Amino acid sequence: MIINLNDFMPQNESWEHFFLKQVGRAFLFQQGMRYIGLEVNGMMSHEPMISGKTKEIIDVVGVLRKEKRSEVSIRVMKKIEGRALLYGEQLSIVEPDKWKMGEMRFIQGFGLNKEEKEELEVKKLWCFQRGCEELGYPERFYEQMKWIYFMDYEMRGIEVKVSREDFKKGFSTLPEYSYVLVPKGLISKEELPRKTGLLEFDFERYNKETQKPREKVSPWKEALKVTKRPKKMYDERFKKKRGSQTIVDRNKHDAFCFSLIEKVAQENTEELLFWSPHMRQLDEGYRGERWNSRFQYQVGEKTKWGLVADRTLGKGDVRYRHECYYKFLAEGQGYSDWIGETKLV
Repeated sequence: MIINLNDFMPQNESWEHFFLKQVGRAFLFQQGMRYIGLEVNGMMSHEPMISGKTKEIIDVVGVLRKEKRSEVSIRVMKKIEGRALLYGEQLSIVEPDKWKMGEMRFIQGFGLNKEEKEELEVKKLWCFQRGCEELGYPERFYEQMKWIYFMDYEMRGIEVKVSREDFKKGFSTLPEYSYVLVPKGLISKEELPRKTGLLEFDFERYNKETQKPREKVSPWKEALKVTKRPKKMYDERFKKKRGSQTIVDRNKHDAFCFSLIEKVAQENTEELLFWSPHMRQLDEGYRGERWNSRFQYQVGEKTKWGLVADRTLGKGDVRYRHECYYKFLAEGQGYSDWIGETKLV
């Protein structure tokens, strides 16, 4: 099947908006994000907007989970872990590590009920706190090191605006790196909050680039311009008071990012199951060898009506469930509607 982007576009948005969301998706992947979702809710910012209201749903959001390890941090944490395991032996919560000969590890807790797991976690925390104190560190030093070096998250978000009216309604700036993606010339960078970056997409250039022989650089990259870089700023939602200072609550931010990854994973799984043309092939067995004899034309075959882009058995009325239908791709005309074989004369 030849994929027609319009087949997968929601009916409540314009083609430009839908297309730019795909551009935003590709841009975030290029920026290193590996968990990327569309139309994600729960993204209400706690900071006031220059104009309009902050939105609950963001068009495109991406999360990067980073590991910032250093040799010094690893050595320190290994020492603390060693001391903690000694205390764990006293509490009978360690076992031999079957993957590392001669080493011990804390028991994993598989098969325990909720109360037993909570009790185990409390005991493990106590062991690490005693290990920190024995080595002269604050008792929660290991937890802080773990968050800093093993669970560091970065969040980037993009809001797509294709009209000034939509732009004035507001957008979400919850991610620490926030962008607005618009057609070229729609808004100026001076109209944006200090932290928000501006991405402009030149549709005219994109159309020209797609006509050229494909080289290493994708056409969308040539048409997309970073007019204003975002300034890394954490939302008030992720801040807390410490004395007279306001600091970033890393635990709250990272916990939010972790829950966001779960949301994105669920959304992408649903999209794969219900929107992917490849999954459609599982339900529509007419593409298999069994049904080939039913069809006069094969997908990709050139006909006087155009290239066969898709085919199916039966559309609409059950009286015609055995009739073959086709979609054609004609040069200069785009994709046709479904046409029954009886009308192809």
